[in-house]
Amino acid sequence: MHTDTDALLESVRRWLRVVALALGFGVIALADVGYSVTNGVDGTLYAVVGIVGGLVATVAGLRLLADLLVVSGDDRPTRDSTD
Repeated sequence: MHTDTDALLESVRRWLRVVALALGFGVIALADVGYSVTNGVDGTLYAVVGIVGGLVATVAGLRLLADLLVVSGDDRPTRDSTD
């Protein structure tokens, strides 16, 4: 049986995944800007930072997509349940 607290915590988890996705994209963008500004002097550093940002964004995006695709109709309590 789900309570209001469970629903609130699930909402918080979903928003944290959205924030992680945005931060991953932000790290990718910063790595790209850093590479451009330094004219590729520290290319390896920015490549590693971009890969890490890409991994964070990919994992967060997949988890968010999985959460959105889950059929939540089975988890909700019915109106006539007395629990």
